[in-house]
Amino acid sequence: MRVILVNPPPEQKCERYDYAISQHIGLGYLASATEDSGHTVRLLDAKLERLNFDNVINEINNFRPDVIGFTAMTHEINVVSKLVNKCRDIRSDTYIVVGGVHISALPEETLKMMPCVDFGIIGEGEESFIKLLSCIENGNNDLSVIDGLAFRNANKDIVWSYSDRIANLDLLPHPNCKHFARAKVYNIIATRGCPYSCVFCMRAMGKKVRKRSVDNIISEMENAIKYLSPKQFVFYDETFTVDKKFVHRLCDEIIDRGIRDKIKWVAMTRADTIDDSTMKKMKDAGLIYIEFGVESGNDEVLKRIKKGISKQEASYAVNLAKKHDIRVGCDFILGHPYETLDTALDTIRFASELNADIINLGIMVPYPGTEVREKALNGKWGYKIISTDWSDYNKELGNALELENLCRADLEKLQLLGYMRLFLANKRYLDFMKFVIAYRKEALGYVKNIMSKFGKQKKGSLKIIDMIRIVFAKNYRRH
Repeated sequence: MRVILVNPPPEQKCERYDYAISQHIGLGYLASATEDSGHTVRLLDAKLERLNFDNVINEINNFRPDVIGFTAMTHEINVVSKLVNKCRDIRSDTYIVVGGVHISALPEETLKMMPCVDFGIIGEGEESFIKLLSCIENGNNDLSVIDGLAFRNANKDIVWSYSDRIANLDLLPHPNCKHFARAKVYNIIATRGCPYSCVFCMRAMGKKVRKRSVDNIISEMENAIKYLSPKQFVFYDETFTVDKKFVHRLCDEIIDRGIRDKIKWVAMTRADTIDDSTMKKMKDAGLIYIEFGVESGNDEVLKRIKKGISKQEASYAVNLAKKHDIRVGCDFILGHPYETLDTALDTIRFASELNADIINLGIMVPYPGTEVREKALNGKWGYKIISTDWSDYNKELGNALELENLCRADLEKLQLLGYMRLFLANKRYLDFMKFVIAYRKEALGYVKNIMSKFGKQKKGSLKIIDMIRIVFAKNYRRH
């Protein structure tokens, strides 16, 4: 059968993931598994290939697929729904499948939202998708034998099941480089799963960490260098250093096989899973940038969100990266459970004190499948959901959530001020100019959002003088 797998174009460019500089590694694995099962496959990465809605429709129609597979995060599900409807209009006899984190969290609701979708893939798709294609090809209507599938049964009721996680990741074929457009960055995954319990994360890959063998990872890296010539690898693991011994073995092989001399790499991890020897080993193996999920600058909030780290541990990790001359990034969130202006200011000040090379300062999103969403839907933790439009469910220019103590307009002002304080309080004026230029479209969006809400502010909302003090005053407290 002819199968096309689609990473949809952004409806609006408001998150860094909407400006793809690397391939969609998940679809890469799925494409290879599909091809190995005897099917003809096209991977259409609209973000990386800079394709718009009409481009995608034309590419799909020209390929003449038997099966169309879309992946979608929550804030992308609306544009996927539009693509699905258009595909159904032009290819009425083609099967349409949707996978990704959104439908994995809300299988029934998603299929109800998209009546033109035939099947949903829940969780990891390499095994369930192949089984589905086999059933379609062989005319087997007993879909109940496939775990990890959502569909409508003979009575038109939506049924679904969860599948077991793939235990041996080495059994999966490597992504075939021919499916990818050339890019300077190549995403690679050494492990799947995260053992931690942050309230804002759905842990799409499960809580158990499953590791590929070092040889398997190195083989994929060598293939990517040979066929795609990227300038940089990004280890896309949720917590890269969760097993430090494994990281040491991998780094030794990167050095011994000469990969370090050909390409540099970056990784994302937790502050409490790093130590001096591991940081040094990664540096020796070619690490040039590491990113930590810090989330808050208030220790009580860190406990409340079940992050499991302290500010002291975050400071240690950031300083360790600086010691080894590794660029460092920190991720923060505004809008934690029961967040107040003071706890938000703690986060802004702490981000400035850490003075990482890059910070990502997002606003809490009640993503499906998370504890935050469950509480917000029930009006707990001081939350109020203010939008049911999935397009608003992004961290940058979204509009999904506010708190009793912090209205949406104030959260957005604090977000902008957090970025400004990082650069201006640390006298990084050139970096600030580079940041504004690099993110000028987002910055314009921030300003428009904020200005549009000034006339609708609630009593006690942040005024201009408050905003100036937040940026420049060392220990500003409003009251």
